[in-house]
Amino acid sequence: MKVPLPQAQNARVMADWVTTSLREAILNGYFAPGEKLDQDQIAEELKVSRTPVREALSRLESEGFIEIRPHRGAYMAVVSRQDICEVYEIRRLLEAEAIRQATPLIPESMLDELDRSLTETQARFDSGDTSQHFTSDIHFHETILNFVENRLLKEVLDGLTNRISMVRRFAQSRPGPHLVESLKEHRAILQAMRQRDPEQAAELMRLHLERSALRIQELVQ
Repeated sequence: MKVPLPQAQNARVMADWVTTSLREAILNGYFAPGEKLDQDQIAEELKVSRTPVREALSRLESEGFIEIRPHRGAYMAVVSRQDICEVYEIRRLLEAEAIRQATPLIPESMLDELDRSLTETQARFDSGDTSQHFTSDIHFHETILNFVENRLLKEVLDGLTNRISMVRRFAQSRPGPHLVESLKEHRAILQAMRQRDPEQAAELMRLHLERSALRIQELVQ
C-alpha cells in the first residue's frame, strides 16, 4: 500500500480511507471479475479491523463495483451487456451536449495538447503497448468536460465517474481493435473541435460512444 494509513480516530474517516484504497485497487485491476473478496485478508493487508472493511464494501456495492450476496460474502461485480448499454446510453446524451458547449470555448493550446496526447497514444499502440489507453481515454473526455459552462451537467457526469471507469477498465483489459477504433474516433472529434463546429463535434461524440458501446458489448462472454 503506497498511501500511508492516516492517524485517525474516527471510524468513518477510516472507512473513507479503506473505501478509496479498495476503489483504486479495483480500477487498477487488483481483483478479477467475479472474484470473492476475502475480508480478513483485506483487513490484514490494509492493517485495519474488519469494521471499516465491511462499511467500505457496502459503499462500493452502492457504486456498482461489488455484489454482496447474503450468507455468501462480497464478490467483484461482473460487467454485463446491460451495464455497458446503460452507461453508454447516458454518456451519449450528456457528452454530446458537453462537447457542443465546450467546442467554442476550449483554447487552441488545449486542442494542441490533446493532439499531442493522441499522437503519443498512437505511437504506443504502434509499438504494441495499449497500457495507456485507459489514461488517455479519461484525459480526452475529462479535458472536454473542463470547458463546459453548465455546472449541473458536469456534476451529473462526475457522479457517473466510477461506473464509467469500471466499463473503461473492462475494455482496457481486453486488448483488440476496439482500442484502435476508439483512438481514430477521438481524432475525428478533435478535428471537428479545431474547426469550431459544435454540431459536428456533438454528432461525432454521439457516434463514438454508440460504437464504443457496441464494441465493448462484443467483448462480454
